[in-house]
Amino acid sequence: MEDPAFITSVTWAEIGKWLHALWSFFFLTIVFGFSMLIGHAFIPSLVSTGHLPQHMLKMRRTFTAVAILALVAAMVFLSIAVARTALLENVYDRWWI
Repeated sequence: MEDPAFITSVTWAEIGKWLHALWSFFFLTIVFGFSMLIGHAFIPSLVSTGHLPQHMLKMRRTFTAVAILALVAAMVFLSIAVARTALLENVYDRWWI
């Protein structure tokens, strides 16, 4: 078994870009989840119990739109992260370590 290759500054830069894409994906999925939770669980529940006025149901559209945008952006960043996984070949000569 060969040792992993030396990590150059170019490879570190690529790893940094890969990590940025992964962290962006993570935070966008959190935004998606909370937007869906607020728009489709909290607001209808609070309106039905009388804790929020009836006109607050219009906010569901806003939270749904934010959720859809976050989901699309998360998929874009996931595809970027998957495309950048080829940088592992610069360090390891095999995928199964």
